[in-house]
Amino acid sequence: MPTRRLADFALCARLFFAERISCLSHRRLSAFIMDDRLDWALIVAFIRLEFPPHQRDLAQKIAAGLAEVVRFKIKQLRPEHTLDEIAHWADDPISAMDLIKIFHAAFKVTCDDKTTFRAVVEMIAEKQTEKV
Repeated sequence: MPTRRLADFALCARLFFAERISCLSHRRLSAFIMDDRLDWALIVAFIRLEFPPHQRDLAQKIAAGLAEVVRFKIKQLRPEHTLDEIAHWADDPISAMDLIKIFHAAFKVTCDDKTTFRAVVEMIAEKQTEKV
């Protein structure tokens, strides 16, 4: 846990226990904000439960990357969502083809706009297994 988050937690605990002040909103903010940037990995951690143990870290990392594009709409992400659906969540115009190009450049996987998030994670996991 980064030092700043530990300090925020310590302050929150001190306020909560010493002065009996509810600090739920402070805890929520400090959990999601680190150095004025959102901690997307923490926000998308829910997706880990949808994947087998050997794919959980990868699914979370990919979802965090997508969150940079679609922001808080990432909270609706499910494994069965297609790249086309995910692309439409972005506030700025982005096409599924843009995501497909990114996945191909970064991970050397080939997919189309109907490829699901689960399929992307599985393809990338398979590629990484082949390298080892």
